[in-house]
Amino acid sequence: MTTTANNNSEKFMGRYISSIAYAIFGVVTLIIFGALIIWSALGVKEGVVNIYEVPLEITEQVEVVDGVTVTKTVQTEYLVGQKFNPDCISLNIGSDKKPDLIPASECVIDADFSSGGNKRVTITYSPDAYTSYKGYLNVSVYFVRGLEVVTQPTSVDVAEDGSFTCDDNFKILAHLNTMPSDTDKFEPAGDNTVVLTPAMYTALAVESKQISSYYTGSIYCGNLTYSFNFFNGAGRTFIINSERNIVTYENTNANSSATLTLIVTDAPDTYQHESVGNTVGYYIYTSESGQTSVHEFAYELTEKQEIFTSDGFSEAHTGDAYTATYGGQTFTTTSNLFQSAVVNGIILQDGPYLFVVESADRTLEFTRVTNDTPQPGQTVPTLKVYVTYYEFNMSTGSGVSTGFYVYTDANGAKYKIPFYLQTWVWDYVPLSAGHATDPNQQIVDYLEAQYIGAIHAEVNIYSRSMGWVKDHFRAEFTDIRYAAYNTH
Repeated sequence: MTTTANNNSEKFMGRYISSIAYAIFGVVTLIIFGALIIWSALGVKEGVVNIYEVPLEITEQVEVVDGVTVTKTVQTEYLVGQKFNPDCISLNIGSDKKPDLIPASECVIDADFSSGGNKRVTITYSPDAYTSYKGYLNVSVYFVRGLEVVTQPTSVDVAEDGSFTCDDNFKILAHLNTMPSDTDKFEPAGDNTVVLTPAMYTALAVESKQISSYYTGSIYCGNLTYSFNFFNGAGRTFIINSERNIVTYENTNANSSATLTLIVTDAPDTYQHESVGNTVGYYIYTSESGQTSVHEFAYELTEKQEIFTSDGFSEAHTGDAYTATYGGQTFTTTSNLFQSAVVNGIILQDGPYLFVVESADRTLEFTRVTNDTPQPGQTVPTLKVYVTYYEFNMSTGSGVSTGFYVYTDANGAKYKIPFYLQTWVWDYVPLSAGHATDPNQQIVDYLEAQYIGAIHAEVNIYSRSMGWVKDHFRAEFTDIRYAAYNTH
């Protein structure tokens, strides 16, 4: 009987085994398919990564900085180019009842602030390769129209990567298209104007290859850049215009290790317009023992002399050299280096008068065309022009050139008279007569032909010894154009 039952069981299994296998396979398939449907319903599938949109948690943060309690709030307003601030923002990847907060600083930030307008910032947290949580923050980005420096820094600290920080004396403003509403993040400084903080711009300094510790620093804010040059020495920062404002002197005592460097911080443009001015700066003196000290440098150029009044220094201009003596040490530098740094040019002397010009090429000796013979004991009068300032736009053919004529009469007396040449669309018009400051010393200059004629200068001088003197000079057009504008 048992044998018969076993045989019947074997016959049943043999007859239905394939059907049972198919049934089991179908059940498993349904379970897997259902799981996939549920998995897909829980999130949006991108490739093999499930992305879930979750809310942001915005909270205040309280910190103690240098003994002062500071309350931070979320930032929703930015300037073009500014970096996103993740403070006070978290992603909640849990639930309302059981939150699981991930700080935004630990997330991937997608914030395009390259242009102004309303922007959407995406904050993404990915705990593994298959899951991502995303949150969104709407912000406003303001366009920067202009930068304005109110005060320069007195100290600039440059890091190894070229980034730099300035002291609190550095104040720079940004003029915006629209004023931000959050005055905690943006300090107002006028209509649509805010005070910039280091978080609002990028700072990068590049060191000179010729002069150690001389940098060009650039502030990048929005689509604008502000650049300035500075030199770090003797534990201080000196704001200067260019490398030529740094003059290294030579010690006349070859056996001494003491050194002297001149740093020019302010050389006014009055030298180019009037050939007079006051320059200030600093001497950096290093003694033989290695001690460094900083001393004020002061220089004045008048119409007829150079005046040195630097603190504790004995200074002089002799021949082609300038000397400075301090602490028993005498230092020297060439006239070209000193004058380039101090007056932004070279100093030429004509009789008692001193002129600052770019180079000797900015001078021109006129040819006398007056037909007379000097009296015994007299010399032939001369006329020379010194161009101290010029600007010219080659694309429009317009510019202006200014300076001084020096007329030397037959007795050797010299007269300094303003020179002025205006050019409109390649039409050169001398106007020196209208800029004369002394009615007894005048020059009427003109071109003998429009556009390319030679220049004529008629001199009218009154002196007690000779009365009214009239003289006439001429210069070729190509010569005056080169002297006046450095163009051929």
